[in-house]
Amino acid sequence: MILPAINQKAPNLKIKTLNGKFDLFQTPAKTFSLIVFYRGYHCPVCKDYLETLSSLYADYLELGVDRIIAVSGDEKDKALLAKEEWDIPRLEIGYDLDDQTMRDWGLYISSSISDKEPKLFNEPGLFLVSSDGDLFYSAINSMPFGRPSLEKMRDAIKFILNNDYPARGNLRIQEKTKSLTDDEQRETQAGINRLFVNRWSPRAFDKNYKIEKKEFQKLFAAAKWAPSCFNEQPWRFLVASRNSKKFDDFLGLINDFNQSWAKNASAIVFIIGSKNFDKTGKENYTYQFDCGAAWMSLSHQANLMGLQTHGMGGIEREKIVEYFDLNADEEDVICGFAIGKNAEVGVLPSDLQEKEHLSPRKDLEEVFELY
Repeated sequence: MILPAINQKAPNLKIKTLNGKFDLFQTPAKTFSLIVFYRGYHCPVCKDYLETLSSLYADYLELGVDRIIAVSGDEKDKALLAKEEWDIPRLEIGYDLDDQTMRDWGLYISSSISDKEPKLFNEPGLFLVSSDGDLFYSAINSMPFGRPSLEKMRDAIKFILNNDYPARGNLRIQEKTKSLTDDEQRETQAGINRLFVNRWSPRAFDKNYKIEKKEFQKLFAAAKWAPSCFNEQPWRFLVASRNSKKFDDFLGLINDFNQSWAKNASAIVFIIGSKNFDKTGKENYTYQFDCGAAWMSLSHQANLMGLQTHGMGGIEREKIVEYFDLNADEEDVICGFAIGKNAEVGVLPSDLQEKEHLSPRKDLEEVFELY
């Protein structure tokens, strides 16, 4: 589960409501939008919670919280029952929340344990989204109990507005991007998860950070589950951690430019691809593509663990073949990469400090054609 990032663009919420449609970014709130995800009509605790919210509706409006919505994965008929039977006359009710949107907002998802519950449904969540569309506050629950007090939330918003109190909890993002300036961030497009834009390729690594064996196992387990043609899994990863006697040997197998920064990484890795299918011996035309999929899986797992990777094409392929005694007719050196914890930009030589920035991407229209 990927949690939406505080002080960054909130996941969008476009959903059908009993009054029409709700689009989070179409009309900004005066101060905050309040989004309450509830489990559904089957949940008596949700009934009490939404009835409390409805009773406080005017208080929130006075604070400029003028976009308030309660959302669940219920179908329209169940949403109508909630509206008719619960004392929630002023609440806008959204329904048909899909599982991808549940995940975008970091909500827990449960399966039914009784005939009264839907087969799958979201657990509770409460979010404040600022008028500029950034996520300001989140509270996510794994069961119906322990939700934030709506009375105390009202009082907290009053304090926030009166004291210009900032959003908190955004250090999680900054920790991963130490070599960037605070204002350098990528914007998501087309509603994708921030997992994809948070991955980048720094050169500034913390030379004192050690990756433990369990962390390595987690990284390469993620790579293992990448898709491949006929499930061939044509990849091998040759790894030297920083505390290994082989680390300097591995460092010598990449070019001088990459050595200048990769020397601080926690590990250097080479990806070796099998050119032929094991079962038939026939040429595997997609082995490089498949190795790339495994590398990308590992890179995303690294990012989730607060680590970063940097791929390297500048490696000494012939020396690698000789060092590992590879059969060049059967195996290919795909690439190398460094992995570690991002460090302050000052660890880099001055010429590389100028290059330590997020790289842009082509416009979607340049790479995507729908027929």
